[in-house]
Amino acid sequence: MPKASSFPIIQVIGYKNSGKTTMVNRLIRYASDHNIKTASLKHHGHQDSLTPIHAGTDSYTHKESGAFITGVEGGGSLQLEFGEDIDVSLDQLIKIYESFSPGLLVVEGYKQEVHPKIVMIRKEADLELITTVSNIKAIIRWNAQLENPSEDIPVFELEHIDDHLAELIYLCKEV
Repeated sequence: MPKASSFPIIQVIGYKNSGKTTMVNRLIRYASDHNIKTASLKHHGHQDSLTPIHAGTDSYTHKESGAFITGVEGGGSLQLEFGEDIDVSLDQLIKIYESFSPGLLVVEGYKQEVHPKIVMIRKEADLELITTVSNIKAIIRWNAQLENPSEDIPVFELEHIDDHLAELIYLCKEV
């Protein structure tokens, strides 16, 4: 069972090029248009690292001096950098977000986490994902010709998804 937070969390998961970012953007836009203070978090699941804090900056020298976390804030942006030996969990990141009181957090990725999920299915081979993750609340498939992967989980067609955004958010809210 997911750890309780003071706001709903929706995970959008799927394989590469399955439409995750597009779906996340649609959910954010819908929620924001309906005055829901919406936050987002994307898991960077690629081999390459994120751009680090630049060498020669004050915050870089903090890291070089031994700080296990360094941060830079200004102009509406915040960049945190953790030491290479630190694995930051989704739950730890959620606690940071919680301090800003969002009405909704939309998370892209983190397939193995426990929060309510929308699974993006682009092709037949993607269907196996449904058997490997938990807490699926909705499935969005690109093609109505694809097999209906579940009788227990609502399945939506991508081409009509804008008509179902409110329903998707409702399905993913923990009761």
